[in-house]
Amino acid sequence: MLVVSYLLSDGILAVAFEAFVEMRTNKTPFKALNLCMKRVQRSPILLFDGNCHLCAGSVQWVLKRDKAGLFYFAPLQSELGRQTLKHLGVSESLNSVVLVVGDRAYARSDAALEIARCLGFPWSLLTVFRLVPRFIRDAVYDWIARNRYRWFGHSETCWMPKAECKERFLN
Repeated sequence: MLVVSYLLSDGILAVAFEAFVEMRTNKTPFKALNLCMKRVQRSPILLFDGNCHLCAGSVQWVLKRDKAGLFYFAPLQSELGRQTLKHLGVSESLNSVVLVVGDRAYARSDAALEIARCLGFPWSLLTVFRLVPRFIRDAVYDWIARNRYRWFGHSETCWMPKAECKERFLN
């Protein structure tokens, strides 16, 4: 928990799990921490509902298009997800994907548009929707979020990534 608090306070976020894994491979804690901090420093971290089929599908969509390996992922239900939301002052009951970049959290439609911007062309063209007032964008987002389980389904367990992209999941 000390590692999580230290990293969150520096805005480097979500490397606690990797640091723990590195430390367990007999590296010194500071060396492991330094390695992990360099690896994901300032990388966007996408917090998602791990039980939601729409959300898991969205994560898979981002993984397929994120050729640069920019994004890291964690379920909102994970300890890291809950600690991150707490640190950023975001309610755990928020019914939204959350994109964390440094000490900034994007939620609802802002998160979706920031993800598109980070993915680059042609997806960054979707940022034109920032011209639509946020209350309208978020109303549409909230309507979909309220109905996502009914329309797309959900499971009691979190979706598990494939082995080739597992290192980008911080849960």
